[in-house]
Parts: sequence; C-alpha cells; structure tokens
Amino acid sequence: MGRPGLPAEDAVLAVTATKAEMASIKSLASLMENSMQLLRLWDYLIKEGLTQVLDYVMKVFTKETLVALTFSDLLVDATGKMVVDSVIKAIHQRYVDEGTDTESVLRVSSYLQELCPKLFDNDDAVTMKVLTMIDKAKQNGDAAGSSAMLEHALNLIRPNATIFGLREILDRLTEKGFYEAAVELCGLAALQSDPQNYAVRFAIDRETPNDLVGRTAVEQRYRYYEMITKSLSDLETLASSRGVATQPASSVNFVMKPSDARMKLEAVLDWIYTHSSDVLLHFHVFEWSFTVCDRYATASNSPYLKDYLLRKLASLGPSDVDAYVRFLKLLAECAERLSDKWTAAQALSRLALHEVAQIAITERVEYLSRCELLCQTLKLHNGNGELSEFVSNVRIHFTV
Repeated sequence: MGRPGLPAEDAVLAVTATKAEMASIKSLASLMENSMQLLRLWDYLIKEGLTQVLDYVMKVFTKETLVALTFSDLLVDATGKMVVDSVIKAIHQRYVDEGTDTESVLRVSSYLQELCPKLFDNDDAVTMKVLTMIDKAKQNGDAAGSSAMLEHALNLIRPNATIFGLREILDRLTEKGFYEAAVELCGLAALQSDPQNYAVRFAIDRETPNDLVGRTAVEQRYRYYEMITKSLSDLETLASSRGVATQPASSVNFVMKPSDARMKLEAVLDWIYTHSSDVLLHFHVFEWSFTVCDRYATASNSPYLKDYLLRKLASLGPSDVDAYVRFLKLLAECAERLSDKWTAAQALSRLALHEVAQIAITERVEYLSRCELLCQTLKLHNGNGELSEFVSNVRIHFTV
C-alpha cells in the first residue's frame, strides 16, 4: 500500500509502462510515415529521371557508399540521411542548370515539401529557394533585376537567419561574389542567436559568463562573427595574390583580380561600419583588422573605434609596452580625427612621458608639442582645475 494521498506503487508502474508504450508507438508511427515519404520521393525520382539526379549525387558520394546503403539506412543512418538530403538538393540543381525559370523551380520546392515534409522541412525548402534565387540573380544580366532578385532571396531568410542551411547559403553568396549579403546575414544571425543581448552585457562588464545560457549566447554570437572574418580573410588572401586570384575552397565559382578583391574587401568593411549597429561586430572586425592591416580599422567611419581602442588599452598589462605604445598612437589619431581634443591630448601626453617605451626624444618633443597645441584650442574654465593642471604639466615638460 502507498502512503495516504499518494497513488499506489502498482498504479505508478502502470502509468510508466503506458508512457513507454505510447513513446514506442509514436516512434513506430514516425518511422512508418518517414518510410512512406521516402517511397513517394523515390516514385517522384523515377518519373522525373532518376539517372540525371544520381549523376549529381555521385559527385558528393562514392559509388561504393551508395551501393552499400539499404532502405533502412536512408531512414535512420546519418550517412543515409545525408544522401537523401543530397538527392533533394540535386533535384533543384538539375532544374537550375537546365535554365528553368525561377517560379517553376520554387514550385518544385513547394511540391517536394508537400510530398515529403519530414525529409524536406520548411527550413530545407527556404534554403533551396534562397539558393535558387542567388543562382538566378547572378545569371541575370540586368543589374537592377539581379539586385531585386537577390533582395527577394534575402527577404526569405532575414526573419530567421539562424536557419540550419545558413552555412550553405553563405558559401553560395560568396561563390557568386555577394559578400555584403553574406555579411548581412551573419550579422543578423548573431543578433537573433542572442535576443537578450547577453554577449554585449558581458563584454561591457568585462565578465565571463558562468551559466549555460550566457555561455551559449556568447559562443553562438561569436561563431557568426567568425564566419564574417573568415570571408574577410578570404578576400584579403585574394587581394594579396599575384595575377588572377586563386579562389579559396568556398569561392570556386567567382574569380577576381587582386585589385578587384581589394576593392571588394574595402566595400564590405565600409558596409559593416556604415550599416551595422552591433558594437560587438565592430569590435570583432577591429580585432581582425589590427592583425592584418591597421588601415582597415583606422580609415573606417565606425562610431565605435575610439571605444574599442580605450578598452584595448585598458586590457593591456605592464609588460605589453610595444602594444601599449602602438594603440596609444592609434587612439591619439582617432581622437584628433573626431575632434576629441581632450582624449587626444591625454594620449599624446602618455606617449611623451612613458618611462619604459623606447621612444626617441625628438618624437617625445613632437608629442608634447601636439599636445600643447590641442590644449590651447580647448576652452579653459576657471572651475576646470583638472584641465588647467594638465596643461600646466604639459608646458613644464615641454620646456624641459
């Protein structure tokens, strides 16, 4: 007998057994439904031309792999599921390669989703539609028409940029030379993966997340940022090559001369600095830029460059003298360009008076001279003792 008010032990066991049976029945029903959908897909392939589709699939999988697969493998085995996925993609690619109009290809996608929704779900359908429209946009000889078609493709994915097929879409965009669109989707995915903006809060507070939700948000967000800097690195590699650029593996269809690659890289960076308001994306791109070429960051019109430099300086230790001097110079230049004379003067003063850095006396005098000129342009108020004292110290050191 159970305790008063609680179900008897036999009743609990019976409920548990019933739940287990129901789970088994549901699994069996799902397996049967998947089997029926696979058979319907097979029937469709026979009617449409199985041989032509298999030609596409055999470019991805070896003949031995395909021969060894059984019907059950196509349903439950990881490789089998990848083969089914490749078959569906091959159907689309066949129509695209044959020059079928966009609307007809999209109708095929919708039909496949009705035919086998579990094998080809909504995300798969959206991915295929977007890939189709990207290909058509590149083939369109009219610039306005190509732009409109690409915009239509992006509108399909913008509401859910974290879609499973995003990696494939990004590869296709860069293959066709649409780097700005690829960067936009990665930026959207980063924001959508962290709707509570946890990553920004941790960055501002200089904290490391100690819970699963926070760590996941940060990891996901930076994963998409890495995709962006990967594209930037690909373009930098192309720009640095000689003659006609050899494309990276992800961009085999689009050939650019080094000069064109350099222009494209600068256009993509300008797009990020102009269109994105994601401060972490700007910081991540700055981090990449300062490992490749300072000008990619210093020539930007990003509103976050000064903040990045201030945080970078604050993160450096006493032994990072060279890095400290380097970023102090960059901060002074950035602040002067922004007409932030007080920040520029402070940076120049630190450079001039740094006790450890190997800075020539002529350079120190130059920094103090620029610092005094900046201070002279500042409007001094009687109550601003800090600024008055600072200017007085600068003049003393300048005299010395």
